[in-house]
Amino acid sequence: LTQLTIDTSRYVEPLVDVICERIITEQSRQSCIDLVSALARQSSDVSAVVPLGSGLNKVMMTKTKSWQDKVALSSCLQHLLTICKGKAIVQLAQEILPGLVGATDKETKEEVKCGGLALMGVCCFRADKCGGDVFKSLNKALETGSDCVRRAALQA
Repeated sequence: LTQLTIDTSRYVEPLVDVICERIITEQSRQSCIDLVSALARQSSDVSAVVPLGSGLNKVMMTKTKSWQDKVALSSCLQHLLTICKGKAIVQLAQEILPGLVGATDKETKEEVKCGGLALMGVCCFRADKCGGDVFKSLNKALETGSDCVRRAALQA
């Protein structure tokens, strides 16, 4: 897909369910991340990728079984929020933040916590407003986290 010079906006919607289903399978995980990046990069209509981001967020909050799934979904959403620009992405970032803050605070696995903090930083950069709970979460990570977690919080 990355070698094609086509606008992928109209192809995103039919792929949302497939990507959301397959990203939590080990065999398809990296292919899904690469596909999301390509779709985001080659879509002229940013609002077309927002349902994909919403779907990935829903999967991350409700259907993940392993820490690898959470890290993959966090990475995927970071790609989406970083590559795309526009008002629709602002709304997606604001949609992701509330659940992400709570999930990151409760997370015990260091890799997932670092991924959540990195995604939180990208969401804060894109969102119009972040709220005090985001900064409380970052402060908590700085005060009580391991070196890796503190580094992720500083980068966020």
